Amino acid sequence: MGNTRFSRRLCALLAVFALGAVAAPLAQAGTSQAAGGTCPSAVIEHPFALDPFSYKLVPGGTFENGAPGWQLNGGAQIVSGNSTFYAHGAGETHSLYLPSGSSAVTPPVCVSLLDAVVRLYGQNRGMFLLSNLQVNVIYKTALGLTVEHPVLGLGIGGSAWMPTLPMPLLADLTGALALDGVTTNVQFRFRPLGLGASYRIDDVYVDPFKYI
Repeated sequence: MGNTRFSRRLCALLAVFALGAVAAPLAQAGTSQAAGGTCPSAVIEHPFALDPFSYKLVPGGTFENGAPGWQLNGGAQIVSGNSTFYAHGAGETHSLYLPSGSSAVTPPVCVSLLDAVVRLYGQNRGMFLLSNLQVNVIYKTALGLTVEHPVLGLGIGGSAWMPTLPMPLLADLTGALALDGVTTNVQFRFRPLGLGASYRIDDVYVDPFKYI
């Protein structure tokens, strides 16, 4: 059952990958609704055009009230200027700037052990189009060890705001400490990768899957 669900999930994500470049200019805020599940209740949104999955905002992920709970290092800072997609709502005015050599770590967020996806909006502010925004997932194992793995993702080539492709955690959470047998708490680390790389990010979401 688990393998069948995972296979369907992966196929659906690949379809979204194929539509990602076409869908980017159409992204807009989705309809929000309250939802519950094995993770604590959260407001569920559909903030990415042509993406059928439901998402919840990472705590502080709009950067409108600073970055409460985030760990900002190496010059990472909240700046004026929002993603031009206003995925979480019109009238927002801030984003997170990640200069070369900086990093930012999210607060803990509850996700499914098998099906979690992270997605956000980003803007390449670096010297080269091929610089990348590295995204890592951080979690504790059942043995109490803190583990950090890269998440599948791609760089944003242009200087315009764009949504990233959905970045599935895939099997990265194998061996994670389960909260209730099916979910766990994770954090995400964002950092520019490459010579002179810098990014701005905004509206950081996860698809916990249990809410769909």
